[in-house]
Amino acid sequence: MSFEAAAMTNLVAWALYIMVFAANLSTRKRSERRGDSKLLVGALFQVAAPLVLPAVLRPPGSPLVPADWAYGELLEQVVRVVAVLLEFGSVWLTFAAIRTLGKQWALSARVVRDHELIRTGPYGLVRHPIYTGALGITIATALTATRWEAVIIAAALSLLGAWIRVRSEEKLLRETFGSEYARYAQLVPAIIPGLRLHRARNG
Repeated sequence: MSFEAAAMTNLVAWALYIMVFAANLSTRKRSERRGDSKLLVGALFQVAAPLVLPAVLRPPGSPLVPADWAYGELLEQVVRVVAVLLEFGSVWLTFAAIRTLGKQWALSARVVRDHELIRTGPYGLVRHPIYTGALGITIATALTATRWEAVIIAAALSLLGAWIRVRSEEKLLRETFGSEYARYAQLVPAIIPGLRLHRARNG
């Protein structure tokens, strides 16, 4: 896969990612309870993650994996293919998560009347698949267009923002669903399958 093809897939993936959110903004229901102001802080970190990438771009056509490494050219192709799969996988995961939530989804965490604890679809894989998608598409874009330090910085910012929002959102969910949510949190990781960002607490 050429550098130009990888760059084009970045643009297509981000366009689809933005469209997923835009197409579902009208799916709203009156809130009874909302999350706290920390959600905004977390969102700012998540938005900052992809925004740092243009400042650390590689020269067009230059590889992330040095060509003089053993199998350097092959590894570079593997990185680009993995990045493309991760990008479109992240878009699909975000779309599936929003559709699974239906009218309970909103840009900001809230609890609506007759709110249900969703544990099916993407929510059987991770508790916050929309944040998983945001992390995935950010890392994928960094892999195809930036230097290694940008990959690390972007991933760190996205994870930090997600961690802040997870703590705030789950406080609201634990207050709403109590032990039911505690059991769910013990079984399903927060963002990365097999990895918990914070220890599940009871109640």
